[in-house]
Amino acid sequence: MLNEKLKKGLEGLGFSMFDTDKQGEASVLLADVVKSRDMRLWHGFPVMLANANEEHKFVFEKFKGEMVKKSDLENAKRLVSLSAEVYDGEGYKNTWLKGLREFYSGAKKNNDLDLDKAGELFKLYFLPAARKVNELLPVKNDNSLEYSLSELFSPKQKELVLKKFKNEKFTKTEKEYYSRVVKKKLLAVSNQDLYNLARSLLRP
Repeated sequence: MLNEKLKKGLEGLGFSMFDTDKQGEASVLLADVVKSRDMRLWHGFPVMLANANEEHKFVFEKFKGEMVKKSDLENAKRLVSLSAEVYDGEGYKNTWLKGLREFYSGAKKNNDLDLDKAGELFKLYFLPAARKVNELLPVKNDNSLEYSLSELFSPKQKELVLKKFKNEKFTKTEKEYYSRVVKKKLLAVSNQDLYNLARSLLRP
């Protein structure tokens, strides 16, 4: 069972399976994910590692230093190796990771790790999905819509909202995530009582 501190910190690394506004220290969180031995999180490790790097929050030596047990160190090597495979498969430029090749080369395979599943999660949760949003906005000059969506939804959630608006097809994972998380947020913001309350509170 994951501890609450770990759950709350994962949102900051772009793994929106857990909803929180708090952002943990990336290198320690990534180490905690390794030590959790939770396969759901292990498959999301490439997402977290990439996002931590994009935000300049990943410190390899600190990450490695958290691996006290030999088994944890071996699992860290496996997950970094998995990340490299996912990045290559998805065309994500990972020149920064090549500097760690000596660390993860020769990592033993783990038959429970599914490259396809990790790749699907990478496409679903990786932060640069935000870059696609401008292409999907139905009214590109509507800055108020862009701002409001950004305030209410994560980059990937915003992308799914706009894909749904344009009747674009979801992947199986996107469909499940939309139904489980995004749709609930849409139902909440469309509540008339909530709208009336917000309007009354915003009056001068």
